[in-house]
Amino acid sequence: MTISRNMLVIFVFLFLDIVTVSMILPWMPSLLETYESEKEWFYILSKKYVQHMGFALGFQEGSTWDRVFIGGLLSSLSSLMQFVSSPVAGALSDYFGRKPILIVLQVSLIIVNVFWSALGKSFLWLLIYRVLCGAARANVGVVLALVGDISSDTLRTKGMAVVGLAYGIGFTVGPPCSVILLSRWKVHTSTEYLSCTLGSTCLLLNCINLLILIFALPSTLQKGGDIGLLINQALCLINPAKLFSLSGTAKCPKYEKSLRHLAYFWCGYLCLYCGIEYTVLFLARIRFNFSSSDQGKMFGFIGIIMMLVQGCFIHSFKLGREDKAITWSSCCLILASAIFSFATNIFVFYIGLALYAFASSIFFPSVNGLVSLYTTAEQQGQTLGIFRSLNALARIMGAVLVSTVFWIYGPIITYMSCTILLGLLLIYKEITLEVTKCQSEQTYKDE
Repeated sequence: MTISRNMLVIFVFLFLDIVTVSMILPWMPSLLETYESEKEWFYILSKKYVQHMGFALGFQEGSTWDRVFIGGLLSSLSSLMQFVSSPVAGALSDYFGRKPILIVLQVSLIIVNVFWSALGKSFLWLLIYRVLCGAARANVGVVLALVGDISSDTLRTKGMAVVGLAYGIGFTVGPPCSVILLSRWKVHTSTEYLSCTLGSTCLLLNCINLLILIFALPSTLQKGGDIGLLINQALCLINPAKLFSLSGTAKCPKYEKSLRHLAYFWCGYLCLYCGIEYTVLFLARIRFNFSSSDQGKMFGFIGIIMMLVQGCFIHSFKLGREDKAITWSSCCLILASAIFSFATNIFVFYIGLALYAFASSIFFPSVNGLVSLYTTAEQQGQTLGIFRSLNALARIMGAVLVSTVFWIYGPIITYMSCTILLGLLLIYKEITLEVTKCQSEQTYKDE
Protein backbone atom coordinates (compact mmCIF):
# COMPACT_ATOMS: atom_id res chain seq x y z
CA MET A 1 0.00 0.00 0.00
CA THR A 2 1.55 3.35 -0.98
CA ILE A 3 1.63 6.45 1.18
CA SER A 4 -0.80 8.24 -1.13
CA ARG A 5 -3.34 5.45 -0.71
CA ASN A 6 -2.83 5.49 3.06
CA MET A 7 -3.46 9.23 3.09
CA LEU A 8 -6.64 8.73 1.07
CA VAL A 9 -7.93 6.24 3.65
CA ILE A 10 -7.08 8.66 6.48
CA PHE A 11 -8.72 11.50 4.56
CA VAL A 12 -12.01 9.57 4.16
CA PHE A 13 -11.97 8.47 7.80
CA LEU A 14 -11.42 12.01 9.10
CA PHE A 15 -13.97 13.47 6.69
CA LEU A 16 -16.71 11.17 7.99
CA ASP A 17 -15.55 11.75 11.56
CA ILE A 18 -15.84 15.55 11.34
CA VAL A 19 -19.20 15.28 9.57
CA THR A 20 -20.57 13.40 12.59
CA VAL A 21 -19.06 15.95 14.98
CA SER A 22 -20.23 19.04 13.09
CA MET A 23 -23.82 17.98 12.36
CA ILE A 24 -25.07 19.12 15.76
CA LEU A 25 -23.32 22.52 15.71
CA PRO A 26 -25.97 24.60 13.85
CA TRP A 27 -28.62 23.31 16.23
CA MET A 28 -27.01 24.06 19.59
CA PRO A 29 -28.60 27.52 20.12
CA SER A 30 -32.01 26.29 18.90
CA LEU A 31 -31.68 23.08 20.90
CA LEU A 32 -31.10 24.96 24.15
CA GLU A 33 -34.05 27.24 23.35
CA THR A 34 -36.25 24.17 22.78
CA TYR A 35 -35.18 22.59 26.07
CA GLU A 36 -36.24 25.83 27.72
CA SER A 37 -39.61 26.01 25.94
CA GLU A 38 -40.31 22.34 26.75
CA LYS A 39 -39.51 23.02 30.42
CA GLU A 40 -37.03 20.14 30.42
CA TRP A 41 -36.28 19.57 34.11
CA PHE A 42 -32.48 19.31 34.00
CA TYR A 43 -32.11 22.31 31.71
CA ILE A 44 -34.43 24.40 33.90
CA LEU A 45 -32.42 23.34 36.96
CA SER A 46 -29.18 24.32 35.20
CA LYS A 47 -30.60 27.68 34.13
CA LYS A 48 -31.78 28.45 37.66
CA TYR A 49 -28.26 27.77 38.92
CA VAL A 50 -26.83 30.10 36.26
CA GLN A 51 -29.38 32.78 37.15
CA HIS A 52 -28.44 32.52 40.83
CA MET A 53 -24.87 33.20 39.77
CA GLY A 54 -26.18 36.12 37.73
CA PHE A 55 -28.05 37.55 40.71
CA ALA A 56 -24.82 37.42 42.72
CA LEU A 57 -23.18 39.47 39.96
CA GLY A 58 -26.07 41.94 39.82
CA PHE A 59 -27.82 40.69 36.67
CA GLN A 60 -31.54 40.89 36.16
CA GLU A 61 -33.55 37.70 35.67
CA GLY A 62 -33.77 36.30 32.16
CA SER A 63 -30.48 37.51 30.69
CA THR A 64 -30.36 37.05 26.92
CA TRP A 65 -26.93 35.48 27.28
CA ASP A 66 -27.77 32.74 29.83
CA ARG A 67 -27.80 30.12 27.07
CA VAL A 68 -24.33 31.19 25.93
CA PHE A 69 -22.94 30.47 29.38
CA ILE A 70 -24.75 27.11 29.70
CA GLY A 71 -23.53 26.06 26.27
CA GLY A 72 -20.00 27.12 27.19
CA LEU A 73 -20.07 24.88 30.26
CA LEU A 74 -21.38 22.02 28.12
CA SER A 75 -18.53 22.47 25.65
CA SER A 76 -15.98 22.65 28.47
CA LEU A 77 -17.09 19.32 29.94
CA SER A 78 -16.60 17.68 26.55
CA SER A 79 -13.13 19.19 26.27
CA LEU A 80 -12.25 18.10 29.81
CA MET A 81 -12.80 14.47 28.83
CA GLN A 82 -10.68 14.93 25.70
CA PHE A 83 -7.96 16.49 27.85
CA VAL A 84 -7.87 13.39 30.05
CA SER A 85 -8.14 10.79 27.28
CA SER A 86 -5.76 12.19 24.62
CA PRO A 87 -2.36 11.50 26.28
CA VAL A 88 -3.52 8.08 27.47
CA ALA A 89 -4.71 7.10 23.98
CA GLY A 90 -1.49 8.47 22.47
CA ALA A 91 0.69 6.45 24.86
CA LEU A 92 -1.37 3.29 24.31
CA SER A 93 -1.04 3.75 20.53
CA ASP A 94 2.75 3.98 20.93
CA TYR A 95 2.65 0.55 22.62
CA PHE A 96 -0.13 -1.37 20.87
CA GLY A 97 -0.03 0.44 17.52
CA ARG A 98 -2.36 3.11 16.14
CA LYS A 99 -4.97 0.84 14.56
CA PRO A 100 -6.15 -1.14 17.63
CA ILE A 101 -6.61 2.01 19.71
CA LEU A 102 -8.53 3.73 16.91
CA ILE A 103 -10.85 0.72 16.65
CA VAL A 104 -11.57 0.80 20.41
CA LEU A 105 -12.33 4.54 20.28
CA GLN A 106 -14.56 4.06 17.23
CA VAL A 107 -16.57 1.30 18.94
CA SER A 108 -17.09 3.62 21.91
CA LEU A 109 -18.45 6.30 19.56
CA ILE A 110 -20.91 3.80 18.10
CA ILE A 111 -22.17 2.86 21.58
CA VAL A 112 -22.53 6.53 22.56
CA ASN A 113 -24.58 7.30 19.43
CA VAL A 114 -26.89 4.36 20.12
CA PHE A 115 -27.77 5.87 23.50
CA TRP A 116 -27.97 9.41 22.08
CA SER A 117 -30.45 8.42 19.37
CA ALA A 118 -32.62 6.59 21.92
CA LEU A 119 -32.45 8.90 24.94
CA GLY A 120 -31.28 12.30 23.64
CA LYS A 121 -34.55 14.11 24.35
CA SER A 122 -33.21 14.85 27.84
CA PHE A 123 -30.72 17.68 28.40
CA LEU A 124 -28.97 15.39 30.89
CA TRP A 125 -28.40 12.84 28.10
CA LEU A 126 -27.13 15.60 25.81
CA LEU A 127 -24.59 16.43 28.50
CA ILE A 128 -23.60 12.75 28.87
CA TYR A 129 -23.39 12.40 25.08
CA ARG A 130 -21.08 15.40 24.74
CA VAL A 131 -18.87 14.20 27.61
CA LEU A 132 -18.45 10.67 26.21
CA CYS A 133 -17.86 11.99 22.68
CA GLY A 134 -15.19 14.25 24.14
CA ALA A 135 -13.38 11.22 25.56
CA ALA A 136 -13.56 9.44 22.19
CA ARG A 137 -12.13 12.52 20.42
CA ALA A 138 -8.71 11.26 21.49
CA ASN A 139 -8.81 9.54 18.09
CA VAL A 140 -7.63 12.74 16.41
CA GLY A 141 -4.26 12.72 18.19
CA VAL A 142 -3.76 9.06 17.28
CA VAL A 143 -4.58 9.77 13.61
CA LEU A 144 -2.10 12.67 13.57
CA ALA A 145 0.55 10.31 14.92
CA LEU A 146 -0.37 7.84 12.17
CA VAL A 147 0.15 10.56 9.56
CA GLY A 148 3.57 11.20 11.06
CA ASP A 149 4.37 7.47 10.89
CA ILE A 150 3.67 7.13 7.17
CA SER A 151 5.13 10.48 6.01
CA SER A 152 8.71 11.54 5.43
CA ASP A 153 10.01 14.75 7.02
CA THR A 154 9.61 16.68 3.76
CA LEU A 155 5.99 15.54 3.30
CA ARG A 156 4.86 15.60 6.93
CA THR A 157 3.40 19.11 7.01
CA LYS A 158 1.60 18.44 3.73
CA GLY A 159 0.22 15.30 5.36
CA MET A 160 -1.06 17.41 8.24
CA ALA A 161 -2.61 19.75 5.66
CA VAL A 162 -4.48 16.78 4.17
CA VAL A 163 -5.93 16.27 7.65
CA GLY A 164 -6.96 19.92 7.66
CA LEU A 165 -8.51 19.57 4.20
CA ALA A 166 -10.60 16.64 5.45
CA TYR A 167 -11.81 18.84 8.28
CA GLY A 168 -12.59 21.70 5.93
CA ILE A 169 -14.69 19.52 3.64
CA GLY A 170 -16.31 17.87 6.65
CA PHE A 171 -17.36 21.24 8.01
CA THR A 172 -18.66 22.16 4.57
CA VAL A 173 -20.82 19.04 4.33
CA GLY A 174 -21.82 18.28 7.94
CA PRO A 175 -23.86 21.30 9.07
CA PRO A 176 -25.81 21.76 5.79
CA CYS A 177 -26.57 18.01 5.75
CA SER A 178 -28.00 18.24 9.25
CA VAL A 179 -30.17 21.17 8.15
CA ILE A 180 -31.51 19.09 5.24
CA LEU A 181 -32.08 16.06 7.47
CA LEU A 182 -33.93 18.16 10.01
CA SER A 183 -35.88 20.32 7.56
CA ARG A 184 -39.06 18.86 9.08
CA TRP A 185 -38.02 19.96 12.59
CA LYS A 186 -40.26 23.00 12.19
CA VAL A 187 -43.14 20.51 12.07
CA HIS A 188 -41.78 18.06 14.66
CA THR A 189 -40.48 20.72 17.05
CA SER A 190 -39.10 18.37 19.70
CA THR A 191 -35.68 17.45 20.97
CA GLU A 192 -36.63 13.76 20.66
CA TYR A 193 -37.02 14.06 16.86
CA LEU A 194 -33.72 15.93 16.57
CA SER A 195 -31.71 13.52 18.72
CA CYS A 196 -33.17 10.43 17.02
CA THR A 197 -32.45 11.76 13.51
CA LEU A 198 -28.94 13.07 14.22
CA GLY A 199 -28.02 10.13 16.45
CA SER A 200 -29.08 7.55 13.85
CA THR A 201 -27.20 9.34 11.07
CA CYS A 202 -24.03 9.64 13.15
CA LEU A 203 -24.39 5.98 14.13
CA LEU A 204 -24.43 4.94 10.46
CA LEU A 205 -21.38 7.06 9.60
CA ASN A 206 -19.47 5.78 12.62
CA CYS A 207 -20.19 2.18 11.57
CA ILE A 208 -18.78 2.96 8.10
CA ASN A 209 -15.68 4.42 9.75
CA LEU A 210 -15.26 1.28 11.84
CA LEU A 211 -15.22 -0.81 8.66
CA ILE A 212 -12.62 1.56 7.17
CA LEU A 213 -10.44 1.15 10.26
CA ILE A 214 -10.68 -2.64 10.23
CA PHE A 215 -10.23 -3.33 6.52
CA ALA A 216 -8.42 -0.34 4.98
CA LEU A 217 -6.31 1.49 7.57
CA PRO A 218 -2.63 0.47 7.68
CA SER A 219 -0.96 -0.84 10.83
CA THR A 220 2.10 1.23 11.75
CA LEU A 221 4.33 1.78 14.76
CA GLN A 222 4.14 -0.74 17.59
CA LYS A 223 6.93 0.14 19.99
CA GLY A 224 6.31 -2.34 22.81
CA GLY A 225 8.18 -1.78 26.07
CA ASP A 226 6.78 -1.28 29.55
CA ILE A 227 3.05 -0.57 29.20
CA GLY A 228 2.79 0.39 32.87
CA LEU A 229 5.50 3.02 32.47
CA LEU A 230 3.84 4.41 29.34
CA ILE A 231 0.48 4.74 31.12
CA ASN A 232 2.10 6.39 34.16
CA GLN A 233 3.85 8.86 31.87
CA ALA A 234 0.55 9.58 30.13
CA LEU A 235 -1.32 10.07 33.42
CA CYS A 236 1.36 12.51 34.57
CA LEU A 237 0.46 14.62 31.55
CA ILE A 238 -2.99 15.29 33.00
CA ASN A 239 -1.10 17.59 35.37
CA PRO A 240 -0.85 20.85 33.35
CA ALA A 241 2.57 21.67 34.83
CA LYS A 242 4.02 18.37 33.60
CA LEU A 243 2.04 18.64 30.40
CA PHE A 244 4.02 21.73 29.43
CA SER A 245 7.41 20.22 30.31
CA LEU A 246 7.60 18.04 27.14
CA SER A 247 10.72 16.44 28.57
CA GLY A 248 12.25 13.71 26.42
CA THR A 249 9.92 14.13 23.47
CA ALA A 250 12.10 16.20 21.14
CA LYS A 251 14.59 14.82 18.62
CA CYS A 252 17.38 16.50 20.59
CA PRO A 253 17.56 18.67 23.75
CA LYS A 254 17.92 21.93 21.82
CA TYR A 255 14.42 21.44 20.37
CA GLU A 256 12.75 20.98 23.78
CA LYS A 257 12.74 24.71 24.51
CA SER A 258 11.20 25.41 21.10
CA LEU A 259 8.50 22.81 21.74
CA ARG A 260 7.80 24.30 25.16
CA HIS A 261 7.39 27.85 23.83
CA LEU A 262 5.24 26.51 21.01
CA ALA A 263 3.09 24.69 23.59
CA TYR A 264 2.54 27.92 25.57
CA PHE A 265 1.60 29.80 22.42
CA TRP A 266 -0.61 26.93 21.17
CA CYS A 267 -2.55 26.76 24.43
CA GLY A 268 -3.08 30.52 24.70
CA TYR A 269 -4.02 30.89 21.04
CA LEU A 270 -6.47 27.99 21.16
CA CYS A 271 -8.04 29.25 24.36
CA LEU A 272 -9.08 32.42 22.54
CA TYR A 273 -9.74 30.68 19.21
CA CYS A 274 -12.09 28.14 20.78
CA GLY A 275 -13.90 30.83 22.74
CA ILE A 276 -14.49 32.74 19.51
CA GLU A 277 -15.46 29.53 17.70
CA TYR A 278 -18.13 28.71 20.25
CA THR A 279 -19.60 32.16 20.94
CA VAL A 280 -19.83 33.21 17.27
CA LEU A 281 -22.80 30.83 16.94
CA PHE A 282 -24.68 32.76 19.58
CA LEU A 283 -23.45 36.09 18.22
CA ALA A 284 -25.05 35.26 14.86
CA ARG A 285 -28.24 34.19 16.65
CA ILE A 286 -28.47 37.28 18.86
CA ARG A 287 -27.18 40.03 16.55
CA PHE A 288 -28.46 38.79 13.17
CA ASN A 289 -31.30 36.48 14.27
CA PHE A 290 -29.79 33.51 12.39
CA SER A 291 -32.00 30.42 12.22
CA SER A 292 -30.53 26.89 12.35
CA SER A 293 -30.68 26.88 8.54
CA ASP A 294 -28.67 30.13 8.47
CA GLN A 295 -26.18 28.59 10.90
CA GLY A 296 -25.80 25.63 8.53
CA LYS A 297 -25.10 27.97 5.62
CA MET A 298 -22.59 29.83 7.78
CA PHE A 299 -20.69 26.62 8.53
CA GLY A 300 -20.88 25.68 4.86
CA PHE A 301 -19.27 29.01 3.93
CA ILE A 302 -16.51 28.49 6.50
CA GLY A 303 -15.92 24.97 5.23
CA ILE A 304 -15.67 26.05 1.58
CA ILE A 305 -13.06 28.69 2.46
CA MET A 306 -11.11 26.15 4.51
CA MET A 307 -11.29 23.61 1.69
CA LEU A 308 -10.02 26.08 -0.93
CA VAL A 309 -7.21 27.37 1.28
CA GLN A 310 -6.15 23.87 2.31
CA GLY A 311 -6.07 22.76 -1.33
CA CYS A 312 -3.74 25.63 -2.24
CA PHE A 313 -1.70 25.03 0.93
CA ILE A 314 -1.10 21.36 0.12
CA HIS A 315 -0.09 22.19 -3.46
CA SER A 316 2.29 25.08 -2.75
CA PHE A 317 3.65 24.51 0.76
CA LYS A 318 7.39 24.01 1.16
CA LEU A 319 9.22 22.61 4.19
CA GLY A 320 10.50 25.30 6.58
CA ARG A 321 7.62 27.77 6.14
CA GLU A 322 5.58 26.53 9.10
CA ASP A 323 6.53 29.49 11.31
CA LYS A 324 5.50 32.09 8.71
CA ALA A 325 2.23 30.25 8.09
CA ILE A 326 1.47 30.34 11.83
CA THR A 327 2.14 34.10 11.89
CA TRP A 328 -0.16 34.81 8.93
CA SER A 329 -2.96 32.70 10.35
CA SER A 330 -2.65 34.49 13.70
CA CYS A 331 -2.95 37.88 11.98
CA CYS A 332 -6.11 36.71 10.20
CA LEU A 333 -7.72 35.60 13.47
CA ILE A 334 -6.86 38.95 15.06
CA LEU A 335 -8.64 40.78 12.23
CA ALA A 336 -11.60 38.38 12.39
CA SER A 337 -12.04 38.95 16.12
CA ALA A 338 -11.96 42.73 15.65
CA ILE A 339 -14.63 42.48 12.94
CA PHE A 340 -16.87 40.27 15.12
CA SER A 341 -16.71 42.91 17.81
CA PHE A 342 -18.40 45.66 15.79
CA ALA A 343 -19.99 44.02 12.73
CA THR A 344 -23.65 44.98 12.42
CA ASN A 345 -23.86 44.21 8.70
CA ILE A 346 -24.07 40.59 7.53
CA PHE A 347 -21.62 41.22 4.65
CA VAL A 348 -19.00 42.55 7.07
CA PHE A 349 -19.73 39.64 9.42
CA TYR A 350 -19.03 37.20 6.58
CA ILE A 351 -15.70 38.93 5.88
CA GLY A 352 -14.82 38.14 9.49
CA LEU A 353 -15.92 34.54 8.96
CA ALA A 354 -13.71 34.27 5.86
CA LEU A 355 -10.67 35.48 7.82
CA TYR A 356 -11.55 33.10 10.63
CA ALA A 357 -11.76 30.20 8.14
CA PHE A 358 -8.40 31.14 6.61
CA ALA A 359 -6.79 31.16 10.06
CA SER A 360 -8.35 27.80 10.91
CA SER A 361 -7.20 26.13 7.71
CA ILE A 362 -3.54 27.18 7.99
CA PHE A 363 -2.79 27.27 11.72
CA PHE A 364 -3.47 23.68 12.72
CA PRO A 365 -1.54 21.80 10.01
CA SER A 366 1.38 24.22 10.38
CA VAL A 367 1.67 23.68 14.14
CA ASN A 368 1.14 19.93 13.88
CA GLY A 369 3.76 19.72 11.14
CA LEU A 370 6.25 21.73 13.20
CA VAL A 371 5.63 19.54 16.26
CA SER A 372 6.05 16.37 14.22
CA LEU A 373 9.32 17.61 12.73
CA TYR A 374 10.70 18.39 16.21
CA THR A 375 9.72 14.97 17.62
CA THR A 376 11.24 11.48 17.52
CA ALA A 377 9.25 8.80 15.68
CA GLU A 378 8.93 6.71 18.85
CA GLN A 379 7.45 9.64 20.81
CA GLN A 380 5.16 11.05 18.11
CA GLY A 381 1.99 9.43 19.45
CA GLN A 382 2.57 10.76 22.95
CA THR A 383 3.79 14.21 21.84
CA LEU A 384 0.89 14.81 19.47
CA GLY A 385 -1.35 13.42 22.21
CA ILE A 386 0.12 16.08 24.50
CA PHE A 387 -0.72 18.81 22.00
CA ARG A 388 -4.22 17.37 21.61
CA SER A 389 -4.51 17.51 25.41
CA LEU A 390 -3.35 21.12 25.33
CA ASN A 391 -6.01 21.68 22.68
CA ALA A 392 -8.60 20.21 25.04
CA LEU A 393 -7.24 22.20 28.00
CA ALA A 394 -7.51 25.37 25.92
CA ARG A 395 -11.06 24.47 24.95
CA ILE A 396 -11.96 23.93 28.60
CA MET A 397 -10.63 27.36 29.54
CA GLY A 398 -11.64 29.13 26.35
CA ALA A 399 -15.28 28.03 26.29
CA VAL A 400 -15.77 28.95 29.95
CA LEU A 401 -13.77 32.19 30.02
CA VAL A 402 -14.94 33.69 26.73
CA SER A 403 -18.58 32.67 27.24
CA THR A 404 -18.43 34.11 30.78
CA VAL A 405 -17.11 37.44 29.49
CA PHE A 406 -19.80 37.33 26.77
CA TRP A 407 -22.42 36.58 29.44
CA ILE A 408 -21.31 39.47 31.67
CA TYR A 409 -20.18 42.19 29.24
CA GLY A 410 -21.61 41.27 25.84
CA PRO A 411 -19.97 40.71 22.44
CA ILE A 412 -18.13 44.01 21.88
CA ILE A 413 -15.90 43.83 24.96
CA THR A 414 -15.51 40.06 24.51
CA TYR A 415 -14.12 40.16 20.98
CA MET A 416 -12.02 43.29 21.50
CA SER A 417 -10.40 41.60 24.50
CA CYS A 418 -9.69 38.55 22.33
CA THR A 419 -8.18 40.80 19.66
CA ILE A 420 -5.77 42.43 22.11
CA LEU A 421 -4.76 39.15 23.76
CA LEU A 422 -4.18 37.46 20.39
CA GLY A 423 -1.90 40.33 19.40
CA LEU A 424 0.13 39.93 22.60
CA LEU A 425 0.40 36.19 22.02
CA LEU A 426 1.68 36.75 18.49
CA ILE A 427 4.37 39.10 19.83
CA TYR A 428 5.33 36.44 22.40
CA LYS A 429 5.60 33.81 19.68
CA GLU A 430 7.73 36.00 17.41
CA ILE A 431 10.14 36.87 20.23
CA THR A 432 10.51 33.50 21.96
CA LEU A 433 10.67 31.22 18.93
CA GLU A 434 13.14 33.52 17.15
CA VAL A 435 15.41 33.65 20.23
CA THR A 436 15.16 29.86 20.64
CA LYS A 437 15.93 29.35 16.95
CA CYS A 438 19.07 31.50 17.22
CA GLN A 439 20.17 29.64 20.37
CA SER A 440 19.61 26.28 18.65
CA GLU A 441 21.65 27.34 15.61
CA GLN A 442 24.48 28.54 17.89
CA THR A 443 24.41 25.26 19.83
CA TYR A 444 24.58 23.34 16.55
CA LYS A 445 27.64 25.37 15.44
CA ASP A 446 29.36 24.81 18.80
CA GLU A 447 28.77 21.07 18.49
